[in-house]
Amino acid sequence: MINKVIWMPLLLSIITLVFAACNDADANQVPEETTVDSTSSAQSEAALPSPNIVWRQAAFTPTPSLAPAVQSATNTPLADAQAPTAVISPTPVEDPLKLLNGDHFWLRRPFAKSNGVRDYIETAYPYGTTALGFRPHHGADYPNLAGTFVRAVADGTVIYVGTDLDPNRQLFGPETNFYGNLIVLEHQFELADHPGVTITMYTLYGHLSEIYVEEGVTIEAFQEIGAVGQAGVAIGPHLHLEVRLGDDPYDYGATYNPSLWIPPWNGYGILAGRVMQRNGEFLADVEVEIISQDTGRTYRTFTYHYDEVNSDPWFQENFVMPDLPAGRYDVRVKYLGRIAYQSQVDVFDGRTAMINAIID
Repeated sequence: MINKVIWMPLLLSIITLVFAACNDADANQVPEETTVDSTSSAQSEAALPSPNIVWRQAAFTPTPSLAPAVQSATNTPLADAQAPTAVISPTPVEDPLKLLNGDHFWLRRPFAKSNGVRDYIETAYPYGTTALGFRPHHGADYPNLAGTFVRAVADGTVIYVGTDLDPNRQLFGPETNFYGNLIVLEHQFELADHPGVTITMYTLYGHLSEIYVEEGVTIEAFQEIGAVGQAGVAIGPHLHLEVRLGDDPYDYGATYNPSLWIPPWNGYGILAGRVMQRNGEFLADVEVEIISQDTGRTYRTFTYHYDEVNSDPWFQENFVMPDLPAGRYDVRVKYLGRIAYQSQVDVFDGRTAMINAIID
């Protein structure tokens, strides 16, 4: 989501083109979507303590009782990562988010892959970042041609369809006409290892040109619910997808990174990490380079900005790079004009790898 400033669209377009040249998935390779059970991959206890997150957290956001497995946070190359070991919380807790213990790929991609349809996230302006000066992004963008069918990412109930033009009604975003035409779905997920315990999630689909569903109806995962547009604050046609957790679907500060809820393609994985000082304080807007040892290709991203975005209840990350081909990568963190951290990480097929980058 982007401020309505006259000269900003040109700048963001240039930024998008530059990052897309480095980060876009190979147009000639369209891997198959993976469907992963929410309990199929859990992580072992971390070697380092959970960091102190200094940006605003939604009131219901927990600190997990067990942190995800991380690869050793030093400035020297890492040993090979080990496959995660299942961990189950020994006692029930009041907040179900505290029961998450590993990858939770509960959602599907919002597009059906086909010629010309992009089913992967634009990494020039990923969740939590500012694209070098814009407002922190609360969702994930999928650029596609206007009219491309948008699909529900999970079974759910439609709780809102329409516009956000009326200043007299409660808004889902920070201002009127922010999302333009939007749909909000409510989802209930029961934890497989805790029968009867459910997590409530809301997914928001913004900038639509058409809406095909009505409030109150039940929809199925991958059902067509609308079409791509550029209503509201948008540069070019794209879908803006948000994931919100908690009891209030209107809470703009309750968003989480969609990349950690959508499984990677077959043969691909995800890299998440924490860039922080030794005292556990996260560093914002720091550049991270991820370089494939197999192909030499460089992927770039930035750590989250501080305002109104959240780390995952389990991973407690401040950067994510989705859809990386499985393999070994060099990771470099640039801070204050220097390479402040470098190491190696193994990304496994269908899993999220995790690192801690400690900056002295």
